[in-house]
Amino acid sequence: GDAGSELYVIERGDVLVSVHRAQPKAGESVEVARLGAGKFFGEMALVTGDARQATVRAMTECELLVVGREAMEPLMKAAPDLAERISAVLAERQAELGERAATLEAKGEREAQVKKDLLDRIRKFFEV
Repeated sequence: GDAGSELYVIERGDVLVSVHRAQPKAGESVEVARLGAGKFFGEMALVTGDARQATVRAMTECELLVVGREAMEPLMKAAPDLAERISAVLAERQAELGERAATLEAKGEREAQVKKDLLDRIRKFFEV
């Protein structure tokens, strides 16, 4: 949810990307990706000004290249089709992150249901 206007390119090191779950364990962080050298994050904030949607933590010592709005603006003006290409990549990444988060959330919901079912069976068996 933090404001930002930079994209980070990982020159060296590894980072973990996590998002907060909505259900069933609201507020719990769920890992959605691990990124290494050559990968990037923060692109939505850079090109749309949107608040950050994920938390990124260094897993190892990292060296990052920071690309700010000031550096990106002349490129966007010089190559108008760049926005279209970037939006395609961003849409793909958003869909992928959404699918991963939904899969993890569904897994958590299934685990919660299995736990509840087992608890009910144990209580019934022991009449407690």
